[in-house]
Amino acid sequence: LEATGECFVLCIGVSWLVTAMFNPGIFRDNILRSIVGYNNLCVGFDSVPARYVAMPLLVMQAVLAARYSYLDTIRLKATRSYLTWWQFQFGYWANTVFAVWMACFPMLLVITAEFDSWMSTKIHLFLFMATLFIMWMMLAGNVIEAPELEFGTKVWFGLFTFHTFMLPVVGTIDVLSFHPDLAPEQIPSIRYEYPHPPIPWPVVAYLDYGWFMLLMLTVVFLPEAPPVETRMKVDMNTTFGKIISQEELEESDSSAGDYKLAVCGYFEDEDD
Repeated sequence: LEATGECFVLCIGVSWLVTAMFNPGIFRDNILRSIVGYNNLCVGFDSVPARYVAMPLLVMQAVLAARYSYLDTIRLKATRSYLTWWQFQFGYWANTVFAVWMACFPMLLVITAEFDSWMSTKIHLFLFMATLFIMWMMLAGNVIEAPELEFGTKVWFGLFTFHTFMLPVVGTIDVLSFHPDLAPEQIPSIRYEYPHPPIPWPVVAYLDYGWFMLLMLTVVFLPEAPPVETRMKVDMNTTFGKIISQEELEESDSSAGDYKLAVCGYFEDEDD
């Protein structure tokens, strides 16, 4: 999960650098700034050539997200006896939806926000808003599974929840209020007008950038989950490639000098 977030931060940083070097005019002339009154993080990788750099990084992020979802689902199943039915189902479906959605997330660089396509712009913005809820659901699954929560985690998750639900509200108001009197094909005619969003832009910018800052604090405040432990033992003569259980592993003769392939599983420390 940390690697997923680090990959996204790398994508933002590199994309903004490329845009600042090769296409700085986009910071003054983009439809997102006309709608909400400021440049949000999407502006940095919505245009070429930054889009060509961001795409492979977002694909890498999707791979890391899928790997996290897979390992977290293994952990969920291994600790199922300690979870309620509701905790298990929420965590399981949060992982599934997160993995599928992150595989589709690079589509934001295909369905872009442009003056020439108002429909594409609205789809782009609403896809981003949906991402907020899916990220929140994934983190909420980890929070509700934790037996105990530290005070800092409670404050962090409370702020993250507030930003997650308020940002789409103010964003939707700005989108729906953006020149409703104009036909979609007339939108390019106002691209150089000074933006006048109904929600003051500092409010939206605070929720927007604040959400990303709180997301980066995940590595600090997210509750620690039980580790997934892998034990491997291979017998080259008879059991190569065979999945064995923990009981079989413990009953095997360790002095025989053979190795067997074991499953990923959750093993409790008997001293706990």
